[in-house]
Amino acid sequence: MNKPDIWLTIDPGVSGTGIVMWEVKPKSFRVGSFMILYGLGKHDWAQRVLDIRDSILSLCLQSEVVRIYCELPAFWERAGPRMWAKQGSLVKQSILVGSILGLSYMGGAKPTVTLVPVNDWKGNLSKAIVTERVRRCLGTQSEAFTEHVWDAAGIGLWAFAKNGYGIDW
Repeated sequence: MNKPDIWLTIDPGVSGTGIVMWEVKPKSFRVGSFMILYGLGKHDWAQRVLDIRDSILSLCLQSEVVRIYCELPAFWERAGPRMWAKQGSLVKQSILVGSILGLSYMGGAKPTVTLVPVNDWKGNLSKAIVTERVRRCLGTQSEAFTEHVWDAAGIGLWAFAKNGYGIDW
């Protein structure tokens, strides 16, 4: 029997990064595991970013991850008729995403990393709608999901839809 490919889908956040590890075959996929990664540096956001990046690198090496789909945060948001730049944690998130992108060049891990703009996979969907869509698509596989994992699963389902797996995302 052929060994499945391993994909990671990531909802990056400095306060907690949602991860879903998928077992993928040519015509099917299933959730292998899921988790939320927290950095160890409680007060130093840069150290939290490095801790999360190192944890993802370790997952890539241990599980032979071949693909990563990671959310790319939106930098602009509409506020009435004007656009305004998001600030604060978005900069930190962007540094985390950049460090994830760099995984394809580090320490023997060679996954293909695809950055997925939040507006592509989610648009203006609320957390409640994302959660309901994930439940509809995954059924009992999603029963134990928690906060950050819902979006990581949504990113994965979007990726499967884009790759022809017959998902109605």
